[in-house]
Amino acid sequence: TFKWRGIDGTEILTHFITAPEKNSRISTYNGKMTARELVGLWDKYQDKEVNQELLLAYGYGDGGGGVNREMLEMRRRYDVMPGIPEVKPKSATNYFNDLHQTIENTDQYVHTWNGELYFEYHRGTYTSQAFTKKMNRKIELGLRDGEWLSVLANLKQGTTYPTEKLASIWQILLRNQFHDIIPGSSIKEVYDDALIEYTEAMTETNTLISKQLANLTKTADEKITLWNSSTWSRSRYIEI
Repeated sequence: TFKWRGIDGTEILTHFITAPEKNSRISTYNGKMTARELVGLWDKYQDKEVNQELLLAYGYGDGGGGVNREMLEMRRRYDVMPGIPEVKPKSATNYFNDLHQTIENTDQYVHTWNGELYFEYHRGTYTSQAFTKKMNRKIELGLRDGEWLSVLANLKQGTTYPTEKLASIWQILLRNQFHDIIPGSSIKEVYDDALIEYTEAMTETNTLISKQLANLTKTADEKITLWNSSTWSRSRYIEI
């Protein structure tokens, strides 16, 4: 349990599930409500002096999908079983709301992690879906250009910053950054949908950039404006 600090200084309270996966040292967010998971959840947790309430996501499916009758019955039995941590049902939302209060009121040291997290089991950078990674990066760069051009147009021409339009494009991009889409580990139908969504996002981004360029150059009838969207100086041949 720690505060995760981003490159802009923003901090987000973060909690990792520590329930051990069967026959593995890896933690699982797809628990089966076994005694081994509950005991391991508590034993592996390293911030007991700060917090004593832990999260177990159980059920079939990533992140705790559908639970069955056996899991629910075992949860009730574990709660009164000696030697097993108390087990109470709670939604993830309520859990994190309570965790926020715990961290705010603790007099113990809470760790802060700066920058990216590195997971030793997340190895490999290549993919069978090169188009997916290419479009992801092109749209990221396009959104960056669209954002700063929109700010500049607002400052110079008084145009309205397109908050809703940019947010809608970002939502498409971020949805396709889900960890089973962007690395190429999903099924064919997912990439059929991704192709449609990437095409939509790219079209919307290019339209936005063209619109803001038009706003910035509409008073320059006989002038040529060159825009360097990178954060460094560069030399380029320009054909006129």
